[in-house]
Amino acid sequence: MPLDDLLALIRTIQRVADLHGAALRESQPLTRYALVDPLLRRLGWDTEDPALVVPEYRSGSGAHEYGLLDDGRLVALVEAHALDEPLRESVDALLIAARETGAAYGAITDGWRWELYAASRETERPIAAFDLAGEAEAVCVSALALWRPLLLSHIAGEALSEPEPPQWDAGTEIGWHSLAAVYPALNDAPPSAIQFPDATQIDIETWIALPVEVTRWLWQEEHYDETLPPITLQKRHVIASEPEHPSGALFSQPLQVGPFWLEGKFDARYCASNARLIVKHAGLDPAQFRVRLRD
Repeated sequence: MPLDDLLALIRTIQRVADLHGAALRESQPLTRYALVDPLLRRLGWDTEDPALVVPEYRSGSGAHEYGLLDDGRLVALVEAHALDEPLRESVDALLIAARETGAAYGAITDGWRWELYAASRETERPIAAFDLAGEAEAVCVSALALWRPLLLSHIAGEALSEPEPPQWDAGTEIGWHSLAAVYPALNDAPPSAIQFPDATQIDIETWIALPVEVTRWLWQEEHYDETLPPITLQKRHVIASEPEHPSGALFSQPLQVGPFWLEGKFDARYCASNARLIVKHAGLDPAQFRVRLRD
């Protein structure tokens, strides 16, 4: 599979989601047809080949949108939702069904966000996750977690291993989540706090505060400086040295942090994704940051 082809497809899917978001949010079948099926096919799961993909795969707990097969053996169950529908409420049932059917993996998606789980692990942390709101090149690499040869290989368990544990003690406090696993829906309540790798934490009240305070901490701790190039997403700068997009248009809601400017006009999904992009851009792991979500 040429990576250039996968990259081109991801950019196409991003355009489709941007142009037809309203219709996709109203229709799970349309989301599957327009966003999910093309990506599965590009990753080696031919949705038109019953030897590889069985639509509406039935288990003891009901039907699942896809069963991914290898030589007649069930490899993974895939749950597909309409665009922007919450995913986490379905994870428990998906993993129970995967274990019952002997599937090694369970995947869940709304066509925009993807999470892959190992059925053998008791944890509900995904072993891989990606969000098409991110930079296409980064998404391209992350999407390889679902590439058929990789998923079937004997080294898949190692290639998709959980990230190194954060430097802080996760403790038992309710509501804290790794930034790497925060994928809010459009209208989710904003977080209430963020904790950094040095264990310091601050209260926040909005989603946009997530990338802002991440940037502030990275800059103050000298992980992020003016030599790093801007981050561009869908022809708009996420963070740059001047509050101006590549087109020349000024930022709609410019927010300054030290020598940097952030575009503040992003919804919850993009704010969480942008915070991860900024952390990765600085060479750190988003799993080392925690976010406290509200009930």
